[in-house]
Amino acid sequence: MLCGEKMENDKYMLQTLERAIAVVEALALEKNGCGVTKLSKTTNINKSTVFKILYTLSQKGYVERVPDSEDYRLSVKVLQLGSAILEQMDLRSIAMPYLQQLSLATKETVHLGILDNFEVVYIEKYESVEHSIRMHSQVGKRSPLHCTGMGKIILSDFSDEEIREMFSKRPILRYTDATITEVEKLVEEIELVREKGHAFDNMEHEEGIRCIAVAIRDRTKHIVAAISVSVPVMFLTEERVPFIIEELKKTSKQISYQMGYSY
Repeated sequence: MLCGEKMENDKYMLQTLERAIAVVEALALEKNGCGVTKLSKTTNINKSTVFKILYTLSQKGYVERVPDSEDYRLSVKVLQLGSAILEQMDLRSIAMPYLQQLSLATKETVHLGILDNFEVVYIEKYESVEHSIRMHSQVGKRSPLHCTGMGKIILSDFSDEEIREMFSKRPILRYTDATITEVEKLVEEIELVREKGHAFDNMEHEEGIRCIAVAIRDRTKHIVAAISVSVPVMFLTEERVPFIIEELKKTSKQISYQMGYSY
């Protein structure tokens, strides 16, 4: 079963993991920490199993002992996981006005996407008001990395060897006649993306649609998201391409700066 695929049957549930989650959730309700005995009663899990779960979580840094006590409490590492989610939410709220400006400036559809489970997930979209043609994309939709502008931009933050390793474990699916399906050709394509600072999807994922994408970086200088302008092929003349790239890169700088990236 693929990561992220909905589980339709309880036979897929891992009992050990389910119990560990129950212990974590119980600890989250205990402001001053909690001991093994109380956790056992609260979760209805035997004390031996609770202790093993707490020991494992403490070894991984998610639980710690309360000083001068036999009690346990959640550690700061749990907060770091929550912070990662909040950063993604902050990204969306920070980016929204800039994406709207970009859509108005280019008169085209604009997307914001992040990496999740080896796919691009759209977390924001502004539809073009100029065209009657509507994109199939929507917030929450997933798209492949190897044949989308945003996917290529995200891949550019990985080394050539990491890219080869990624695609050695999964097929490179063909979506159109233009889709790159050979790993080495993809590696060459990503090298060009790194040099130019933008990526193209020339009808590689969807017939009749071309996309241009650039990166969003945060204070760590890593790529945390991508933005793209998607245009029906009949409306994207070669004369318009430099203007769209310029507007994309201007928007990228504005959002990245707000995310803590320093140029």
